[in-house]
Amino acid sequence: MSTRSLTRIFDESGAELLCLYRHCDGYPSGMGEDLAKACDVRIVNGMGDDGLDQANGMGCLAARIVATLKVEWKNPFSGIKVKSLETLAKRKAPYINPGNVNIVPVGTTGCWEEYEYHVKFRKVEEAEGVKREERRNGEVVLSCYSVEGGYDEKPRELVPLAVDVRPKEFLEAANKGQEQLNMRRSAEYLHEDLKDKPWFLSVGVGAKELIVMAKTKPPAGEVPEEHDDFKVKLRVVGDIHPA
Repeated sequence: MSTRSLTRIFDESGAELLCLYRHCDGYPSGMGEDLAKACDVRIVNGMGDDGLDQANGMGCLAARIVATLKVEWKNPFSGIKVKSLETLAKRKAPYINPGNVNIVPVGTTGCWEEYEYHVKFRKVEEAEGVKREERRNGEVVLSCYSVEGGYDEKPRELVPLAVDVRPKEFLEAANKGQEQLNMRRSAEYLHEDLKDKPWFLSVGVGAKELIVMAKTKPPAGEVPEEHDDFKVKLRVVGDIHPA
C-alpha cells in the first residue's frame, strides 16, 4: 500500500508558497531523505557567486525541490548492447518521472496522507569576514509530522517527529522520532491487551524497550517477550492495593 505525504514549502514571511503531494514512499527514509538532500543549500538574497550549493530565496528552493523530485538521470541506452554505442551509453540524460509527485493547491489536506513535511526559512546573522562562496542570508530548516485522524470525524492532528532541524541532521532526527512514536503506539496496544489482568499496573516506554509494571509477578506466558518487534521487560513493584 502506498505511503502518501504532503510537503509544504513556506516563503521568507512564513506564508505557504507551494504544496507537494507524493503518492509513494512518503515516510522519512523516502521523502524525508530526498527532501534533506534537495534542501542542503545556503539561502541567499542575490547571487553573489557561482556555487551550486545555494538557492536565491525560498522560491528558488521550491523550484529546486520540484526538479530534484521529478528529474532522474538515467542512461538512455542502458538496454542496448552494441559496441558502437558503448561510449554513448556512458552518458546520462534527464528523465522526467511521471506521476507520484504532484503540485497541489496550498492548504491541501485529505489525501490519505500519513506524513507531512514543512520546509521553512530561518534568518541567519552573517558574521563579518565570511568568504564570498560561503555567504548566506538564511538557512533551511525541515520538520516532519505523522498525520493522525482527519477521517471518520476524528480531528486531523500533526504529531511531531522532528521539528526545525537542519537538512544534514534531519533524516536521523526524523527516524528517531518515528521509532519513539512506534514505541508509544506499541505501549498503547500492549496496555489494551493487558489492562484486565489482575496483576497489571501500566506500560511504560524505555530507551529501547517497553516496560510492563506489575503489582505481583504474573503467571508464566502472560507477558510477551516482544511486542511489535520491541523487547518487553517486566518490572514487579510489589503488592499495591488501592486506598
